[in-house]
Order: sequence, then structure tokens, then C-alpha cells
Amino acid sequence: MKPAPSVKPLIQFKAYQQVAFALRMRIAFFLWRRQGGKSYTIAAKALDRMLSKAGRSCFFISASLNVGKELLEKEATIWHDALQKIHDAENTLNVRLGGNVVDRKTHQLLDVSDLAEIMQKNSAQIRIYHSRTRYSRTLILPPNPATARSWTGDVFGDEVGFWPHCLEVLDAVEPIIASNPEFMMWMFTTPSKEEKHYMYDVLNPGTRKFTPNPEGNFYKTETGYPVHRVDAYDAALAGVPLYDPQTGEAVDYDTYRAHSLDKQSADRNYLLSFLPSGESAVKRAWLDRAQEKGSGTCTAIDLAGQDVTANNIASLIGTAWADTLTADPCTMGQDVASTTNKKSNPSALTVLQKTDGICHARLIVRWKTGDYYTMQAAIRHVLHQLGRANISGLWVDSSNEKFYSNLLARDMRHHLNVRGIAGGDKVRYQGMDSDAKTALGTAYCAALEDGTIALPPGQWVAEDHRLVIRNGARFEAEISKEGYHADTFDSTKLAYWGHIRPSCDMLPEPIELARPDMLNPWDASLPNNAALLNRPF
Repeated sequence: MKPAPSVKPLIQFKAYQQVAFALRMRIAFFLWRRQGGKSYTIAAKALDRMLSKAGRSCFFISASLNVGKELLEKEATIWHDALQKIHDAENTLNVRLGGNVVDRKTHQLLDVSDLAEIMQKNSAQIRIYHSRTRYSRTLILPPNPATARSWTGDVFGDEVGFWPHCLEVLDAVEPIIASNPEFMMWMFTTPSKEEKHYMYDVLNPGTRKFTPNPEGNFYKTETGYPVHRVDAYDAALAGVPLYDPQTGEAVDYDTYRAHSLDKQSADRNYLLSFLPSGESAVKRAWLDRAQEKGSGTCTAIDLAGQDVTANNIASLIGTAWADTLTADPCTMGQDVASTTNKKSNPSALTVLQKTDGICHARLIVRWKTGDYYTMQAAIRHVLHQLGRANISGLWVDSSNEKFYSNLLARDMRHHLNVRGIAGGDKVRYQGMDSDAKTALGTAYCAALEDGTIALPPGQWVAEDHRLVIRNGARFEAEISKEGYHADTFDSTKLAYWGHIRPSCDMLPEPIELARPDMLNPWDASLPNNAALLNRPF
């Protein structure tokens, strides 16, 4: 007896696509590299669901329908390829393809351009007839919150991380999924460019590490939903290469990235890196790692919402934070309270201890008061826990608080070396001349990136650090609605500066002398550039 011939599947999948296709999960997310076959997998899954049960409705929701003709035609090509396979196998499957994607007279599938046209009109409907009167259907639609409440059936989202009203759409769809145990909601995307996008935090894996796997890797969101992750390394093992931007040859990701015009974009699209949008100075991944290092050894105390006085601030800070101190040297940094945009931003104080090459923020504390004696009481209390032998000095931001730093230096001179540094001071660090604000910010961010900073856990510490924006070479800070102004970032960078201060030089302010502009006969007696607007050229 001859063995039965093997049946070749209608649609050929890569290993990770096969894993996704075979999943039996009602709600799942898929974080895949660009050009990894997301749309094709969704199309195949929707068709499979239509074939499995008459009367089923599927909704393919794609951001591409709203973003331009080129992506729309690509989407149409993917669907055309999948539909053609079903069309060619109608007799074998005992079904009939229908809807407005098929010419009624010839029963031939529309060509790609015609399919793209009806998709552009948001009217594409695919039908699979199980009998003359019973059919399943898939509608191809944009992510519109106004129509999402009518999506009664399976919902497949493509590039959900780029939907402009993602949360509103999900808010409309979730009750529908909850109403029927057979309904599914699968969402595919690459990481969003925008940190404020709802999916940025939902899908961000934080500090998790993944081993390359041709079938991809799984992790769970904070709410427990599964995420199937496929990056460039996974896809390469599954036989999906990248092609060199210069030579067109199949290359590994590292080579591709080296030749990429936009390496940040490459990391986001192919390594699935969750990168900060705009010019954020501190990446979330750096903070995740720093806070993981500091768990159990670093303490954050937020007193910004409490009434603090010189009499109670010591008891509010307490002494438990000092239990993890070692004999290694410490520095302190303080960002002093001021008034910004009619909101009082806190003072922040950091104790930074360097142990085995890692700078541990043993204590970060912030409070809201402009009272000098309260702040001095806090510093005296912290200093008492350290012991003079451990502390090399306190660095204070004197940009707007020079009087405070001078007064504190005078009053603490027998106990602590207090040094003021203003953002406009000129310094030379690692051979580069710049203002102190830029040098301090650059050095601290580099240490965070290198993983040599340990910070205390706490969302408020991370959020405060994330207020720092990189504007060219400058570091600027946004102001939160509560008045916070990256105060803990500043206090910790000041403390870090205390550790690296010996490797930099403070430069004297240049003295500019007025000189006659001898090259300009129009008025040689004018100092250089004086009355410039009045010159006749």
C-alpha cells in the first residue's frame, strides 16, 4: 500500500509565523521586526478563522489605510497573494470566495490596484461562502474609534503602535471581545516612536533579556497578556535576512546597523528597542537597569507632599537608608528649591557612594520648602549618618542660588566641604571645553548608559529623571504639573560630579577687551561689533 501523499499547506510560514498562527489565545500581542510578515500572518489567520466557521466576522484594522498610497498598495498585495491561494483551492476546501474582492461576472479575484482602491474607500469586504446563503467575512478598515463599536467579531490589528487613537479604539473593542468567548483580539506592531502612545508602556519589556530563537520569544505585559516577540536576530535564524543598504547583500543585523543612515530607527524597527521620542536625555532602559541595580541598596524618600520643618525633617528622613552604607567614599549633591513658572519645585539631595566601580545613590530625598534652616537640618542629619571620614564634599547648584551655597559653605565649614557650581561655569572634561551644565549632564548620562549608576526603585525617581530633554548639546528640563523639574536628576549628577571632579579642570572666564575694528574704515574708532546695526552694509 502506497503512503498517502503529503499535503502541502496553502500558505508557507517561517518558524515564528507558524508559532503565531497556531496560538489559541483570545487576546495576544505580537511585537515583530519590520518587514517580518505581520500583515501576511494576520491575513492568513483571518482567512483560517473564516474557513473554520460559517457566519464568523473578522475585522482587519490597519494603520496603513490612513498613511499613504504606497503602504496601501503593499497591504493590498499581501491580501491579494493570500486570497489567490484560497481562490485556487476552492474545490479542495469546498468553499467559494466572494465579496467585493471578486468580480461577480468572471469570479476572478480583483487585481492589486482594484483591491487597493476599494481598501482606500474603507469598503473592502472578503467573503467565504460555505453554502449559497451562509458565509464568513473579513472587513478591512482603518482604526477609527467612531466605528469600532460595530466590530462584532475577531479583531486583528496591524501596526497598533501607530494608531492615532489607540486607547479609544481598544476601549470600544474590549467590551465586544468580552461578550463572546469565541471572539479574538490580536494586535501586531513594532515599537511606537512616541513614548506617550498607549502601546509604548503596554509592550515595553523593560530589562528582560531574550535569546535568539527562530520561533521568537514570549513575555507577558504587566496585566498578564502574552506578547510574542520576534526581532532581527530571531528572524535571521528563521531565514528572514536583512539586506545591506550599500551592497544589497544579505547581512547580519550588526553589519546592517553599521551601514544604516539612522541607527536609532534601525534599533527600533529591527531590535524592537523602545527608544525615547524627541531628544529625551535619559532612556527608560538606562533607568530600568539603574533601578534594578539599586534595588535593596538604595533608598528614595519623597517628602514633597509633606510639611517639613527644621524640627521634623530628620525624623522624616530617618536612618534606615544608611544601613547599606560601606566604608567607601561618598559625595553629596543638592539641587536647591526655587520658583519656576509660578510653581515651587522641590529641593533634592543625593548621597552617592562609589563601590566596586558602581556609584550607588544610597539616598535620594526631595522636599518642598525654601526655608534655609530646614534644608540645613536635613544636610546635618544625613551627614551625621555618614560620618565625616566617608564624605568628600557637597556640591550645590549655585546657578540661581549663589547666596544659599555661600551661606551653607560658611555655616558648615567645620563639618563639610560645600562647593557651589553654576551651570554657566566653564569646565574642561575629557578634553572638551563646555559649560558646567552640559558637562555634568553629559557625564551623568554617559554613566547611566554605561550601567555604572545604581538608583533607588520608585516611579517618581524615574519620572523625574525623564523630565530632562536634550536640545542639541544643551540639557533642559520640562516642568511637571506638580512643579517637579528634574530635581533628582540634578542632585544626583552633582553628586556624581564630586566623584569625577579630579579628572576635570575649571576654566577661568575669558576677559573680552574692546578693540578698534581696524579693518573697517567706516568707523575705526568703534570697538569691535559696536553699533553693528548702524553700519551701511
